[in-house]
Amino acid sequence: MKYFLMHRVLKNLFLILCCFIATSLFTFNADADPYRQGNIRNRLSLGGSEAFDNDYFILGFGVGFFPVDYLELGLEGEYWLSATPYVAKIGFQTQYILPVNSSLKPYAGLFYRNTLVSGVKDMYSNGFRAGLYYNPGHDVILGLGVVYENYLTGDDSERDEYATTYPEFTVSATF
Repeated sequence: MKYFLMHRVLKNLFLILCCFIATSLFTFNADADPYRQGNIRNRLSLGGSEAFDNDYFILGFGVGFFPVDYLELGLEGEYWLSATPYVAKIGFQTQYILPVNSSLKPYAGLFYRNTLVSGVKDMYSNGFRAGLYYNPGHDVILGLGVVYENYLTGDDSERDEYATTYPEFTVSATF
């Protein structure tokens, strides 16, 4: 069972990483405003969390596309390293960046995730995020925000136990 879950987690994270690398190889001429229609954004996130009485180092990847100005649709994945049980999250996200005339831009978004934990039935969650993006240069975006995640599976006590709010720090590049 442990091998099957790890294989599934690594396969899904490999697919997300391939999307991340493939979109990085294309050199689309990103508009001076990185949130414009047609741009692609790759996101790398690093963090930490505590779960199952263990401390985890979190490595995250994401890729997003702007079908219209300031609206991003994307895929994201996280792998929780340095402890057991093994944890991975894979999901879809959308967010809207407020088009204010400043290098600081507020954002708000929604997501839906599948969480894989070794030895536990798959869990599903949804949530929202909000914060500020800072664009110091043409292709780089730094993000600072807060995330609320609500679990949809399990009984009431499990859902309450696993619901969480946490800070989010991201570094992104647009193409």
